[in-house]
Amino acid sequence: MAVLKIVRDKERCLECLECIHVCPQSHPGQKHPVIVEAANKNDPPEIANPDNCIQCLSCFNTCRSMAITFEDYHRVEKMIVDHYLVREAGKII
Repeated sequence: MAVLKIVRDKERCLECLECIHVCPQSHPGQKHPVIVEAANKNDPPEIANPDNCIQCLSCFNTCRSMAITFEDYHRVEKMIVDHYLVREAGKII
């Protein structure tokens, strides 16, 4: 499966911090959270540890300003279809 890279557009961000609250990899207590509050409170959240992103798309689906996206997101539908076809083919074989 292809890996999607999380991307943040700081110009679009409303600084609501909802992305941090919905991300299962950014909850308090996580050793290496994906999304963190910026050191400067006047800046939008930062993608601190993108390699820890599990690509659940919670942040993407929650972001009202569409400030968080994933590179090659258009491939997600194809990956889901491919996964389904492989699973169904396994039942036949």
